Amino acid sequence: MIKQLANWKGKVIVDGTEYDSISSVPDGIKAATITLLPKVEKRRVRVDEVEDDTERVITVRQFMTQVESNPMPMRVMVGKITRETAKAYYMELHGQALPVVTCMRCGRSLTNPISRHYGLGVECINKVGLGFLAEVTDVSKIKEALVDVKWSGYVPKSAILENKPLTNDKA
Repeated sequence: MIKQLANWKGKVIVDGTEYDSISSVPDGIKAATITLLPKVEKRRVRVDEVEDDTERVITVRQFMTQVESNPMPMRVMVGKITRETAKAYYMELHGQALPVVTCMRCGRSLTNPISRHYGLGVECINKVGLGFLAEVTDVSKIKEALVDVKWSGYVPKSAILENKPLTNDKA
């Protein structure tokens, strides 16, 4: 049976003992159980450094705030792209108060006029970790606290809904 597998390219387990190839199995072994382990080639991903220092406003799909490993705190964040692969950007992002009509975390409409100044609804401000600001009416304190909300990691290009340069317009 082992001779019939002579062309196998990969590791093999014969009766619980692992061998690097079928040819390294000692002669004369009569195997009861043979497990073939395919040869896995490691793919190298090309990662390019990004030299652009432009601050960008990034809007991602909702699932990016719900992924198990390293979820983004908000769907809309500001920051820089530092590295790029064919399918993803590595980003260093932070929160920033942006005058919007939808929540920067969940995307729902904002009805509270104060919430519209900094872009987070009352429920989402708690989820971002700024719950202590929920009753604060001083928008400047909320804006300062939002900048301290930081996140870095890879974002799939397919998860990005909008990627535009940050304008210096003060609203």
